[in-house]
Amino acid sequence: MDAEKRIPDEVFEGFKRTVSSGGYVVVAIGQGKENASEVFLDNGYPLGRDGYAHALAVANETFYLQEKEYVPDEEWNVKLEKVVVRIAAHCKEDY
Repeated sequence: MDAEKRIPDEVFEGFKRTVSSGGYVVVAIGQGKENASEVFLDNGYPLGRDGYAHALAVANETFYLQEKEYVPDEEWNVKLEKVVVRIAAHCKEDY
């Protein structure tokens, strides 16, 4: 994305090439799922429209596209949250 949250057309073309060659598309963004969806929608591309992105790695959660809906990977997300809490505790101790 650029500073105005525009996603170049080449990104969407890359999605199509990746999927047509048998690959998977994962969108990783440091914001929440709703923010990621909004950014893509603002760029004329509702997530999941063409059956991808197959997964979203957003903030500290992972979601998988299942039947046109992003479903959280509960087991992974719980493990990740525990790691984040431990890291945050150490950071607070050190600073």
